[in-house]
Amino acid sequence: MIQLSIAQVMDYAVPMIRQCMGAEVGSRAEGEFSTDSEGDSTGLYGLFDRGTLICIAGIGSEISSKKVWLGYLAVHPDYRGKGLGKHGLQYVEEVARDRGYEWMFVETYGNPIFDAAISLYEASGYIHVGELLDYLDDGSDVVYLRKTL
Repeated sequence: MIQLSIAQVMDYAVPMIRQCMGAEVGSRAEGEFSTDSEGDSTGLYGLFDRGTLICIAGIGSEISSKKVWLGYLAVHPDYRGKGLGKHGLQYVEEVARDRGYEWMFVETYGNPIFDAAISLYEASGYIHVGELLDYLDDGSDVVYLRKTL
């Protein structure tokens, strides 16, 4: 996986986030990255296949010196079922460990389009730590998970 530049995020990752996670999450990602203050680098990593972005995974905001959020995790619909989500998640967990983080937290949504992601997190050792009801405009809940790295 390679670290994506802001241009790659805006050209490839944001459209994929919108496609995989819906318009509301995609719009939030677009706003988040369009106001990025770190110049041309992001905490988002991607895997390409012949010019097509097929998987993204990211390190999100730091909670403390030992805790961090997972940024985004998505797999292009045409490439699902090949272990790419697991690969992306393991990759950013290793990056987080290398940076000294001991915990990774995930915010996902209680909406059927996120069921596979929640299953992946659970299979990867993440545990549920809370929910925020009726969070998205469609009434979906936020689901919070965490893992000791």
